[in-house]
Amino acid sequence: MDKSLDLLAKAALAPRDVATAAWLAWRAAYDIDTTPWNEVRMLGAVAARIDALEPNSPIRPRVFGIRKFLWVQSQICLKNCESGLAALEQSRVPMMLMKGAARTARDPLSVQERLIRDVDVLVPMNQQAQAFEALQQAAWSIAHTPWQVKMHELGPIASHHAWSFSKGKSEIDLHHVSNHLNRLRGDDDGFWARAVPTVWQGKAVFIPSAADALLIALIHGVRWSQDRSADWTVDACALLDEGPLDWDVFLQEARARQIQAHLYTGLAYLRDALHKPIPAAVMSTLLTEASLAQWREFEFYSIVDSAKTLEQGQIALQMAISRGAACLHELPDPVSPALQMPWHGRGPAPCKQWVRLPLYALSTRDKYVVVTLTIQRAQCSYSEQLQLNLMWPGLQSTILQLNALPGHSPVLMMCMPEALLALRSIEILALRITTNGPVHNFNIDFSMTSLDHLPATPAVGSVAVKFAVAKT
Repeated sequence: MDKSLDLLAKAALAPRDVATAAWLAWRAAYDIDTTPWNEVRMLGAVAARIDALEPNSPIRPRVFGIRKFLWVQSQICLKNCESGLAALEQSRVPMMLMKGAARTARDPLSVQERLIRDVDVLVPMNQQAQAFEALQQAAWSIAHTPWQVKMHELGPIASHHAWSFSKGKSEIDLHHVSNHLNRLRGDDDGFWARAVPTVWQGKAVFIPSAADALLIALIHGVRWSQDRSADWTVDACALLDEGPLDWDVFLQEARARQIQAHLYTGLAYLRDALHKPIPAAVMSTLLTEASLAQWREFEFYSIVDSAKTLEQGQIALQMAISRGAACLHELPDPVSPALQMPWHGRGPAPCKQWVRLPLYALSTRDKYVVVTLTIQRAQCSYSEQLQLNLMWPGLQSTILQLNALPGHSPVLMMCMPEALLALRSIEILALRITTNGPVHNFNIDFSMTSLDHLPATPAVGSVAVKFAVAKT
């Protein structure tokens, strides 16, 4: 967390002596006129105690003005999102509020200290398509980001955890899973079982239990975010201040989701910086159970939103495999290849466009699935390079570079555990090819086989990527 944001979080949420020191340090080092918006909005949480932190502060009127602004903007957002929530209710889609919206449902006055920019709604995975259609029919559309439109065409519930819908200046984040790291079927069943039904804005909704809401705040808060806000600290501290949490449930979910490293990091900040009473046994359990692979995953997810390099992709896929392996008792029967694919087997693939490959589990008896892609093109020069953007099960994208050698077809061999494909049957494998040469089509031979061992690297001009379940 940036130093300025850290001081404001302490001023708003820490005990009085720590808060006063932090506020005075912030006032001495920073100017409200040049403070970025992600930090300015934390002043709404400071407003309630500013008279004690700095009696007769010259910026008191501005701080209270910011608090009023947050309240107004949040009310506008919540009001404008009513039509989307009404559409979901009319379609009989259960809705669970998350993050800021869930806190508002618990405490309506909290909107004056915590900005609500969008409404996060979790729906059951098997009703995602129904919810998607309901919002579209109510004149809500996927937010104007090209990747979302294309990604949804490739797979409605694959490779991402939510879709952002907009209507005017309002936004609803429609989640079919609660967070990006836990996207196996059944991961959120415990959340739904413990959710509390309530009526909010005249709509029947659910809100997570306090323990689950804390987990959601932490897993979203400590990961990379575009605006690097500290809203999660406000939500988390409110949950801790409300009363005893069911820490057994919290640890049970952390263990099942294998996110102990992320949760330990968030709780450590709340304990050490904001002096919140976190049970020592909870911290010890999280630290003991967090694997090295989890810490490596957390390290890069704290600075980027998805795997950008092959090394990061290997780390993220290792954790996806580990999370899947923990659920082997839920392994379904093998499924048939999906139909209605843009292409399969051998055929042309347009350059610079995503193509979905028919990824499926071949047999639960075999240990590994081998996916082989042979990329062919009639004309290519020695200087030409192909860049392959791959969307793996459990990831968003991984980038590989291949040389387009005349006389040799680049071959990409991917070897991954069978269990990952079966458990992540909701996921996809997609490929996009870009080149520094002329833009044209490629012919691609696509095949899948299953083996009981990791195969050797294929021939000249190839790249082999092998993944196995690592001991954690």
